[in-house]
Amino acid sequence: MTITKLQPAHLKYVTLIEKDLSERKAHNKVSIERMAGSLGIDNKNLVKELTELAIVRVAREIAQNTGLTNRERYDQIVDLYNHQANLSMRTSQSMMLQQYSTPAPIAFLAGFYILNSRVETPFYFEPSAGNGLLTIALPLKQTIVNEIDEIRNANLQTQGYFSVLSQNAIEPFRQFDKHGILGSSFDGIITNPPFGTLDKEVMYDEYKFKTLDHLMALRALDTMNDSGRAAIIIGGHTEWDKLGRIQAGKNWIFFNYLYHYYHVDDVINIDGHKLYSRQGTAFNVRLILISGRKEKPEGYAPLRQAKDQVVFTFDELWNRIAHFFLGSSTGASDPYSEIENAKARLRLLKNKIVMIQSGLGNPFTKTVINDTEWKKIHDEKKLVSKCEEHFRLNYQGRTIYNYSKGILIGLPMTGFDHTIHCNTWKYENLIIFKKLSEIIQNAKYINTGKRKENDSANVAGYYNFISKVVINGIHTNISIAIRIIKQRKKNSNNTYWRYYYNHFMIDEKTKTA
Repeated sequence: MTITKLQPAHLKYVTLIEKDLSERKAHNKVSIERMAGSLGIDNKNLVKELTELAIVRVAREIAQNTGLTNRERYDQIVDLYNHQANLSMRTSQSMMLQQYSTPAPIAFLAGFYILNSRVETPFYFEPSAGNGLLTIALPLKQTIVNEIDEIRNANLQTQGYFSVLSQNAIEPFRQFDKHGILGSSFDGIITNPPFGTLDKEVMYDEYKFKTLDHLMALRALDTMNDSGRAAIIIGGHTEWDKLGRIQAGKNWIFFNYLYHYYHVDDVINIDGHKLYSRQGTAFNVRLILISGRKEKPEGYAPLRQAKDQVVFTFDELWNRIAHFFLGSSTGASDPYSEIENAKARLRLLKNKIVMIQSGLGNPFTKTVINDTEWKKIHDEKKLVSKCEEHFRLNYQGRTIYNYSKGILIGLPMTGFDHTIHCNTWKYENLIIFKKLSEIIQNAKYINTGKRKENDSANVAGYYNFISKVVINGIHTNISIAIRIIKQRKKNSNNTYWRYYYNHFMIDEKTKTA
């Protein structure tokens, strides 16, 4: 059956399923096939794909609801996943092509990981898009998708993407101008290629690959720019030998290649029975998070680490990923659970007591910055780039305890963005990033400011601080704003998280230290 455009009956079925999903009305394989049959749709594979299209539409509406925090959106999408019908209608085509789409909660987190708020108009690419589930968190008009399956491609055509392609993702992608594929300049790559084995080995650089999802992942990465981000889902779990090395074989080759050429933030083993089964398979998978291409290829896959545990719940998955997208433009979320924050606060309070008792620390001491390296960079864009690199490596996703107010303060990438966009690109403002954590730690609380008119509903206000800093012998005062975010959770009181919002220099004194 060839489908190039959805028929009225197809769209009516999708609308009915959307309504039931929004109302959390339970369905199973029998009930959705009966509903489709009443509209003259009896092809089981088509029923499965149209049902998934309805899930995509409802999940996207939640994922892009800016009136909710990231965690609230995620919780609603998890609830949607738990109420969707189990898409267990296996057809000869879906089994042959291993067409099992990503569950919406995993898609949401993967999408938010690659979101880029530092580019004026970022573009994203999904080279094996299926019905579009992996793109629910991405801006449609800045997303290009590719899919060779005719039914799925027709479903993609209805969603408003920048462009919908139909190329063989096993082969290198053809290069287009800005009206098609952006060559190798995508700011974000997201993909869940089909799992399986190639008919014959394919040479990629100097390596031989016979695993379908490995090769397709590398083809996708070819289209990413050097500073782009990628979220890739492949089959299976990583296993290690007694010395903690990835076991020899296809995974050893694939991951050593990735770690040699790319900055790999994490590789997360996800249990298929717990977190994937409603998409029609209980196959174990891995989510790979990549933050750019290495300027100089070096290194190999690390030995097994303590974090390399299988993730069995959606809460575990959130805690594993959320801190990576604190810098997204669509809101702030805290990577730590309330328990972990309480533990961190207690630990830092103990450190404070030890410092005061020993006379080793003063909460309001001046922070001294002596710099010769950054001062030599006269090109503003290069200096900003240097600051951004320093922020990513040393601060992004971490928390700092402020002694004056007695609170933990998160350091999201949005704080860097606000400071850059709201400030002049002045050396004295940018050099503050060199010791930002120490400056925030020693800052003195001044007052609490009201929320701004254009703030989202979850912003409760701002804490204002002043910190004394000596920059190359010059004394100055730095104003620091901390945004207060209200976290609404079911069956609990409102809780608040605090995030670094921006800083700027109040004055510049000529007295030298």
